[in-house]
Amino acid sequence: MQNDSTDRVRDNLTGLEWQRADFAAASSWQDAVEGCSNSSHGGQSDWRLPTVHELFSITDETRVNPAVDTGVFSGFDSESGAFWTSDAYGDGGSAWEVMMNSSVGGASDKTQGSLQSLCVRGASAVVGNHFSESTVHSAELVTDTLTGLVWQKSIASGKTWSQALSHCEGSTAGGRGDWRLPNKKELLSILDFGESEPASLFPGISTGNFWASTTSNYQQDKAWYVRFSDGKIYREAKTTEYSVLCVRTPLRDNG
Repeated sequence: MQNDSTDRVRDNLTGLEWQRADFAAASSWQDAVEGCSNSSHGGQSDWRLPTVHELFSITDETRVNPAVDTGVFSGFDSESGAFWTSDAYGDGGSAWEVMMNSSVGGASDKTQGSLQSLCVRGASAVVGNHFSESTVHSAELVTDTLTGLVWQKSIASGKTWSQALSHCEGSTAGGRGDWRLPNKKELLSILDFGESEPASLFPGISTGNFWASTTSNYQQDKAWYVRFSDGKIYREAKTTEYSVLCVRTPLRDNG
């Protein structure tokens, strides 16, 4: 992240530019959409309401109240709560929200809900099916062409959080020994917030709950998981048994 000016922040990873402070007051979803569309913040006129993926990209799971680096985004403080996103939820009467105090994802009614909004500018990531399947040494693998991450297609079920970590770290699928449990943002990256039952186009994914490796920033005995039936993100006791997908990051190995 870098401050392009006193009122804008550029994310060098995504190329997106964000408001740094002076976020819009709580409003309905439509007012938030129009507020960003009509904004001339920083002398720019192409602001828009961010997608769920985009808003989650600036959260920091090591922080709480707010779960954002306030040295970069000075507009957030301990009172920051739910912020609107542009993604519809369910039948379209609700929209996805991100709790910026805790990095939890949920949904609110577009007309009855009253949430704050943060505007962004820049090209959105490609949506749709960005998964490519392959078989390597009898292991079925899935490559995400957006992130470059390689996933195991097979799902392990009934694992506590510690068992999930061990399961992935001990895997040698595809002749590789560098598998791991995905962190929260990696697991979110395979969600499609326009889908449900399951909320992903990942090949063969179930509607179950899947562990992330990220420990809760509230309680160390809890970790994050994603509910793939609808894409919602929660925290749960590490002793709970959930499903597991393993991931690896290929590093110039043509694997």
